[in-house]
Amino acid sequence: MKRLKLPIILILTILFVGSCSDDASEPEFEEDQFGFGLFNDENLIDGLFFISTPDAMSSVSDQCAFLATSMVNVANAFVSVRGFFFPALSRERSTDPIMTLSGHSNYRVYTWSPDGGLSTLAIQFSEASGKNYQLVFLQEEGGPFIRFLESSENKEGTEGQLNVYGADDDQALINTYEWKVLSDNSREIIVTDPSDNNFLVKAKGNLDLSGSIEYREDGQNTKIIQWDSAGNGTWQELDEDDNLVEEGSWTVS
Repeated sequence: MKRLKLPIILILTILFVGSCSDDASEPEFEEDQFGFGLFNDENLIDGLFFISTPDAMSSVSDQCAFLATSMVNVANAFVSVRGFFFPALSRERSTDPIMTLSGHSNYRVYTWSPDGGLSTLAIQFSEASGKNYQLVFLQEEGGPFIRFLESSENKEGTEGQLNVYGADDDQALINTYEWKVLSDNSREIIVTDPSDNNFLVKAKGNLDLSGSIEYREDGQNTKIIQWDSAGNGTWQELDEDDNLVEEGSWTVS
């Protein structure tokens, strides 16, 4: 199973996010809405998950049930970077962009030091084509600002995209999360790895915890898995031409 490269960001989270939350458990948003709809509590389950599965699925021995819960965890991994989008109260504000983007306007930049001055975190707001944008940067010991997160979404905060970049000089795009909250409050998220055109996790979750997963990677067959609100499920395996190779089901006890 492919291991996403998100742990780079998880390490940064451990190092820096704690200091942000210590300064401001209830951030004063001023005129900027930190986090946008992507991390709005109304869009998250228990403040932790974008999509969730019935608890009973975790005790099923079927491999595809296990794969479904694992891939839902992959789809939810972006929530781990939530803290970077809420700067500490002891921040400085500027209208000078760190990274100028074509067609963007109304720049607002916040910078703060989470570790006494050894490093600086920054979040840059801008607007373009009816969307809100947030870029998160890290600067270490006076070096250049390195972008490692970029979020864009519509003005309603119901759909958007989160890009995760490598926290090094080449700033390669590592993972992309495209997300959407539908009118019935069901959620969809698509995870891709730009370096591997065949990698895909497409997850959908409903309010009653029923849902589905489409998963493929590294030239392997595609798995399509569905489950109901109780955790019972069915699965199909398709070849590269979408022909059925195998199918099955499971039931919870």
